Amino acid sequence: MRCIFLSLFIFFSSCYLTDEVLEDQDVWEYDLPGNQQMSQADLLAINTFINTGRFEFIRSYMIVRNNKLVFENHFVGGSRNELRPVDKLTLIFSQLAIGIALENGLIDSVRTPIYELLPGYQNAFEEQASKRAITVENLLLHNAGFSWNESVIAPESPNNDINLLKDADDATAFILNKPLEALPGTRYNFNSGTGFIVSKIIEEVSGQTLEAFVKEKVFAPLHITKYVWITDASGTTNGSDGLEIGPIDLLKIGQLYLNQGIWKGAEIIPFNWFIESTGMQSLVSSRFGYGYYWNKFNPDFENNIFNLQDDGHIYMNGDSGDALYVLPQENLVVVIFAENFQYQFFNPSLSLYRATLSTLQ
Repeated sequence: MRCIFLSLFIFFSSCYLTDEVLEDQDVWEYDLPGNQQMSQADLLAINTFINTGRFEFIRSYMIVRNNKLVFENHFVGGSRNELRPVDKLTLIFSQLAIGIALENGLIDSVRTPIYELLPGYQNAFEEQASKRAITVENLLLHNAGFSWNESVIAPESPNNDINLLKDADDATAFILNKPLEALPGTRYNFNSGTGFIVSKIIEEVSGQTLEAFVKEKVFAPLHITKYVWITDASGTTNGSDGLEIGPIDLLKIGQLYLNQGIWKGAEIIPFNWFIESTGMQSLVSSRFGYGYYWNKFNPDFENNIFNLQDDGHIYMNGDSGDALYVLPQENLVVVIFAENFQYQFFNPSLSLYRATLSTLQ
């Protein structure tokens, strides 16, 4: 029997036993947290807190520091290969596809108007001429101007636009036909549904579905093979919130970004896109702003809450508490899978991440 190394297995007595070849053996070496300047005692305390419900329903908690897998544990039925719907974390892959399409000359610029890239939806741009000003960048910064109530109506409400979107035969048409309530580029309004428009753009410019495009360009070189990616009724990949993936593979994505887009010597993320997409493009509140779909902490908030000053700090979180954090300053990647629904900004998974940072030495 082979024992997957859980960095605190001495304390936990909970090694995961398997006969299969470990899928991450050529990605990370395993090490104890203390060897990578993390407090083992504090991580043990965090593990205890998770087991007693301190951070509510955490399913997976994984940490890579200095390119070593230093902590891994799974709770309440979670596992390293468990496929989970990661909802809005799907947007990571949608924006990544745009960056690769730009590098390959399939799209001229993020400032290209989307009507030029969507020949099958020209009717949607005729009723309101202002829609012709919407750019790819507006989609990625949540300021396209569409009337959209995703963040102001209860997620379970049948009147929430994201739920209405999922009932549509063609999700792209549903969003494009929404009226504008602001000129493109002038007002932030979170709209994860634009991931469907991005998906359709990738279809149009590459001749591949978003799923096939990402599989070829990202998943294959990272040896990510276990995932589920749903489509709308028209067959368009759900680039908004349709991906199911395991925590071990989401951790690979975090490592890829920590490595500035390089994987085993090969450039997966074009460097210019890495810089542009992870930089602060739009500051929307005293707490956070955006790169291209990536969340960025407001520098003052980051300093006051985390005692950090790191321009490269990025994160993405979903409605259920699933989250990916990448902190270059500390050479750190953290993945959390959870079932902590109905929280606003300060959710239990963010509190767990903050506790993780307190273990750094």
